[in-house]
Amino acid sequence: MQISTAAVAADKITATLPILNASSVFGADEVNVSANALVCYYDPTNEADEPFKIVSLSKEVANFNFAQIYDLEMDFNVLQKATAAKYQRSILYVCVVTKTAEGKVVQNSSTFTKLS
Repeated sequence: MQISTAAVAADKITATLPILNASSVFGADEVNVSANALVCYYDPTNEADEPFKIVSLSKEVANFNFAQIYDLEMDFNVLQKATAAKYQRSILYVCVVTKTAEGKVVQNSSTFTKLS
């Protein structure tokens, strides 16, 4: 399971999941996907700010279609947008896990990392 692209914008994180069942095998009980991201912001524009801040986001996608490309968007809340505006650089980490209908984790992707 791989994430093909991901990016940090001023107000959200975006990522593209390719057609997952083309490269991985999924059981009949794997029906949901959970996307999880961390952004480590560093290099503050104001030297008085902390040297780095971490923002975490998560999104659950029920009844995920493993046979289609999925464009993921995870919107920042007001505080996360304010944090993003204070820093010049970031490191993005994104991981996707498959889950059963009951929420049990079955498998996970490798972690996608991007410096900007």
